[in-house]
Amino acid sequence: MGSTQQLYSLSWGEFSTSLSSTVQLLRGHGDLVDVTLTAGGKIFPAHKLVLGAASPLLMELLKSTKCKHPVVMLAGITAPDLEALLQFVYHGEVSVDPSQLPSLLQAAQCLDIQALSPNMLSIDKLSGTMMSGADGRNMLTPFVSVRKRRRKVKANCVKTANATGDGQGHNEDNKDNIEHNINGMKKPPLISDLPVSCTICGVTLRQSRNLRRHMEL
Repeated sequence: MGSTQQLYSLSWGEFSTSLSSTVQLLRGHGDLVDVTLTAGGKIFPAHKLVLGAASPLLMELLKSTKCKHPVVMLAGITAPDLEALLQFVYHGEVSVDPSQLPSLLQAAQCLDIQALSPNMLSIDKLSGTMMSGADGRNMLTPFVSVRKRRRKVKANCVKTANATGDGQGHNEDNKDNIEHNINGMKKPPLISDLPVSCTICGVTLRQSRNLRRHMEL
């Protein structure tokens, strides 16, 4: 009869706390950042892993972009709202003024931040902790009351462009090589729609389907 091998279980008791603290420190020091967000004329260095964990939409966007350090341009989102969202996804919480809450929730819906989705929010909880009375309830209702209805997001909310951090130098022609509509990002893009670089002349084409025509010129 074969002997049963005994296994030892090793547990990192403060794993979640340690990992969370490390990620926060990395952002605070600007270390190991591999994506840059822009909104309201300001830039916000961040980490793809954190953004992808917080938003399936950003996960698909960043996965489809082959650039090592993409720049994600957010149209219609203010710098204060983006900073608050980053504070939320890195720390798990954020405190905002009641007057900022509607625009913050709208930005969260635009970027598909799952922890701030309608299914995760409660009017009674929010109105009781952040504001009181009918005014607070009326302010929150458009964002959290209807769970089955998905609000349409603005087109061209997110654009990505290559950054200088990929070691290949800055190429102005690549700034608009990828443009994503938020609604369209619910499905992964086709390979033929992704950008591609010509191995002969180095020119970056917006869509790989145009490579053959380019090679024939």
